[in-house]
Amino acid sequence: MIRPYRLWVHNIGQLATMSGSHGLGLIKSASVLVNQMGEITWAGVERDFPKHLPIQFADKKIDAQGGLVMPGIVDPHTHPVFSNEGLPRLPDFKQRLDKEPGYTSGKVYQTINATRQAEIGSLGREVTNRLARMAQFGVTTVEAKSGYFLTKTGELNSLGLVYEIGRSSYAHFLPRTVATLLGCHFVPKEFTGRRGDYVAFVCHELIPEAAEQGIAMFCDVFVDELPNAFTPDDARKVAKAARASGLKMKLHVDQTSGKLHGAELAAELGVVSADHLDHASDAGIQQLEKSGVVAVLLPYACQFTLSQMPNARSFLDAGVRVALSTDLNPGSSFIDDPWYIAFLGVTHCGMTSSEALRAITVEAAAAIAADVPAAGVGRILPGYMGDMVIIDTPFPEALLYDWRHVPIQAVIRGGMLIPNSGPLATGII
Repeated sequence: MIRPYRLWVHNIGQLATMSGSHGLGLIKSASVLVNQMGEITWAGVERDFPKHLPIQFADKKIDAQGGLVMPGIVDPHTHPVFSNEGLPRLPDFKQRLDKEPGYTSGKVYQTINATRQAEIGSLGREVTNRLARMAQFGVTTVEAKSGYFLTKTGELNSLGLVYEIGRSSYAHFLPRTVATLLGCHFVPKEFTGRRGDYVAFVCHELIPEAAEQGIAMFCDVFVDELPNAFTPDDARKVAKAARASGLKMKLHVDQTSGKLHGAELAAELGVVSADHLDHASDAGIQQLEKSGVVAVLLPYACQFTLSQMPNARSFLDAGVRVALSTDLNPGSSFIDDPWYIAFLGVTHCGMTSSEALRAITVEAAAAIAADVPAAGVGRILPGYMGDMVIIDTPFPEALLYDWRHVPIQAVIRGGMLIPNSGPLATGII
């Protein structure tokens, strides 16, 4: 007999649906039903559960034991495809602590060299382990960038690695991935003094090939004054090439200064998200709101580099959707814990607890164009994917108060338990 439902979660004390544009959309005494496609069929007060839905035919039933259930966490800005063998960026971190606070990009070539030299199988294991660790924090969707090869073969292999991991036999152990081509991360050494030639290579060779292979959804550019970064005109060229190939756009902007007016550029190009934005101007913030661009703030990158924290309040008060992300990378934000990022949101960036929790779920989903009612993520509503975290607390604020010890009972992706993600998922294979 084919069962119509994959999962029924019942006896939920508080269900944080993230419905609407503000607040957590809390429903008390709730349950959630997920179909065999991994999508939510029903979510609401348990006593109102429709009698015509045969929950007795669900593959699995989970008693949430009165706890909190919230959407699976979405991390919308990460750089997980790198080799950290030998900790090549540790001296960089020590130097920053000793005498050079702030972000400098020259040491990135240490990671590029290590990643280029890594055997592809070893690199795949590193990436898989990073994703598996993120799943244990409740992360069910990750945006994953390339950018540590900066060669055609290497960048395509990087994206292909993310693609293959997401379709492997062990993919249900991991968050789903959304791949971004960050060919314009830095100008590679081979193109020193020839940035224009490198941008042309990315536009005419790398982007079309990545699109043809179907291994990337987004294209991204690091726009900054740093000598090996890219200019607004470079970003315009990349955006034109990306759209011609069917890829959506993101931008790294206003990280080290606001002199290049990165927020304004992001609004001009109509990108899905503008990321970093530590030095965005008031005029730029207003333009982001008008163009519907999501602001992705990366506070740990600022803390890690001893730099200015982003002011989330200025974006929120202007009506801009604000997401938070780990910015996982070896040089400027070596972290994979989204709960600490949300904690920084409320303690250092001017956010309320509800805003911070939305920023790692539904607003983060919007930053990867996935806050949609058909197979979307970030909300617990009919039509969205059945991605949930069951937590042993009735108080959402407790997730930030004691971010080090979030009592996760189970992590669910598409209606399937991620094995060993908590006591309710122990021993599941």
